[in-house]
Amino acid sequence: MSPRIGLYCRVSTDQQSNETQLRELKAYCAAKGWVNVTVFQDADQSGTKTSRPEFDRMLASAKAKEIDIVMVWRFDRASRSTLHLLEIMNELGSWGVDFVSLREQVDTSTPSGKLMFTLIAGFSQFERDVISERTKAAMRRLKAEGKPCGRSRQADWGKVIELRAKGLKPAAISKETGISEAHCRRIIKRGGVSGQGKKTTKLY
Repeated sequence: MSPRIGLYCRVSTDQQSNETQLRELKAYCAAKGWVNVTVFQDADQSGTKTSRPEFDRMLASAKAKEIDIVMVWRFDRASRSTLHLLEIMNELGSWGVDFVSLREQVDTSTPSGKLMFTLIAGFSQFERDVISERTKAAMRRLKAEGKPCGRSRQADWGKVIELRAKGLKPAAISKETGISEAHCRRIIKRGGVSGQGKKTTKLY
């Protein structure tokens, strides 16, 4: 019996098309003899968003055990954050749903795919630890300078610094958190986080 496949495609703007992704994914399924295929497509949706209409519908179908395998063209179609990608793969695994990325050649139903998943988990834990330490360092700096940092303010700073450390730009952070872009820029400047895993000397 052919497994039930959920193909997920995403583009960031409405000027782009999912056609290239979809063509390659369908060709792979055809080569495997997988005929029971459902397509989920998001357009004009950033990969930094953890919630997207068709992405959420795909996850709901997986949780309801309506699909057996979730397949994407490339990791960044599902998420641009390693941590979020790991969360997705863990969630799917808990539902008994496998994950396939065509371009990275990862298939969690195979031994090599499970090994790759383990490696991703290891790197994700390292990234989580680095981001946590960076956030704490920024909080210590605020305290040392005598700047106010109540619970809500601290939450704002922590979230902005965490997302910046993952490489998100101020506009994307603002959209994700609801904090104004100008305020995000001030937090980034005062916290000394340059993005892409780099810290400026302001933290030390």
